[in-house]
Amino acid sequence: MRKNCVLIIDHDLQTCKAIKYNLKSETTEAYYTLTVQEGLTALATRDYEVVILNVCFPEIDGMELLRTLRCMKPMPILLLSTSSVLADKVQALETGADDFLTKPFKTEECLAHIYALLQRFTS
Repeated sequence: MRKNCVLIIDHDLQTCKAIKYNLKSETTEAYYTLTVQEGLTALATRDYEVVILNVCFPEIDGMELLRTLRCMKPMPILLLSTSSVLADKVQALETGADDFLTKPFKTEECLAHIYALLQRFTS
């Protein structure tokens, strides 16, 4: 049985490790990158069922990065952001995010979002 692969692109190592450790199971494997460039390289070399993307990177505008990912491969994208402003959430969803989660969040909530995306897009 092939495992679902999830890619986390976030500069926060603690967030990456928490999601990866809790997401790993018999059916799901998680990988993370701490930079945009590493994330783009990972996406170019492997197929992922879900991408978890922190929208706040100093080297690139988050919405531009989201547009870039949308052009690469068809896959669900869960956007993470410290912004709870409604306009930011709407912009993210209009730009191509499939889901949006505001930091800080409980790991269980994040996992629920990920599993919902996997269920919708891989069944």
